[in-house]
Amino acid sequence: MIDLDVLRFSADELTQTQRHAPQLQLRCVGEYCDSTPLDSVLCMNAGVTIDIDQFGMAPAIVHWVCNSFSLPWQLDFASITISCEGLESDTDLFIAPISCGLVYTLGFSEQQRMLRKMRGEHSDKEQE
Repeated sequence: MIDLDVLRFSADELTQTQRHAPQLQLRCVGEYCDSTPLDSVLCMNAGVTIDIDQFGMAPAIVHWVCNSFSLPWQLDFASITISCEGLESDTDLFIAPISCGLVYTLGFSEQQRMLRKMRGEHSDKEQE
């Protein structure tokens, strides 16, 4: 996955895998999903971090930046998880892009948070 520059996900397409059941390429979980369906999302590789673990292994962590034209300015991606199937095994670093899926949550954008703060409004989490 570290060699991929861009991944495109469509709400009406399924992943194509060899070892797992097909899944929707694009899946929203949590708040705002029903009121803000996204048709497609484009994710760009923003860099890779190599982190040596306790066993001396160096797993690569790809940092993705995702955008969608159908996402209103008030919302942004709160979290994203991109999963892909390796060509030879689930741990294979070489993947087929058509096997990838994106699971995401939505939250207020930075602009919306600032506007709400200026108005004296608080999110549900701030009130707890």
